Amino acid sequence: MAAVITTTDSRHTWVALLAQLINSRRQMKHLLLTTIAAVVLVGCGESQQSAPAPEAKPEPAIAKAPDISIHIAAEEGNINAIKQHLAAGTNLNARNKGGFTPLQIAAGEGQKEIVALLIAKGANVNAKSDDGLTALLAANLGPHKEVAKLLITKGADVNARGFFGMTPLHAAAMEGNKEIAELLIAAGADLNAKAESGETPLELAIDLKQTKIADLLRKHGADLKQTKYNDLLRKLGGKTGEELKAELK
Repeated sequence: MAAVITTTDSRHTWVALLAQLINSRRQMKHLLLTTIAAVVLVGCGESQQSAPAPEAKPEPAIAKAPDISIHIAAEEGNINAIKQHLAAGTNLNARNKGGFTPLQIAAGEGQKEIVALLIAKGANVNAKSDDGLTALLAANLGPHKEVAKLLITKGADVNARGFFGMTPLHAAAMEGNKEIAELLIAAGADLNAKAESGETPLELAIDLKQTKIADLLRKHGADLKQTKYNDLLRKLGGKTGEELKAELK
């Protein structure tokens, strides 16, 4: 019985020791995993802390508009001031107290370089002032042929109505601007357009004794019948060219 008990006790002892060993290994494994996790977390924290913070990029400097207004700069031909206004984001189509845009002012003053710059940057070539003045009309009144040519090339409306319903061709006829009139006619200007008064460019040319303009307009097909002078010819017993040609047949 003693041997059996001894063997049994011994066996129980080994079982107990084995159980303790397994339990110890489990505890060690848990401790090891806990330690590894802690190291990883600490390592990540150190990595985040040690990484240099990105440097803040400085805000781009905002260009400052000059003290001179863009309208006065356009009038005086101050292209450097115009460029400063462009860099500062000044509205190119802003109107002054008189209702004029920088482009209209520059065109009226014959500032071709500024006109070209403003158009290139998006100025409205067909904008009208409060009284209907366009840049092309302003160039006509200059007169500034090269500016008018540039405006036409860049899409200015050659039949746009301005003050008193006049077109650029009316203005050219009034001022006797033959070269500008030729540009307008070549670009498709309406030869027989009537102003609010009912007058055509040809009538204005005749009234103001702008004979070269009158001849030019008639040469290109301006219709005398659509003028008051057709009635005047009738009253004086005159006949139109077409009627005279018909009588000769």
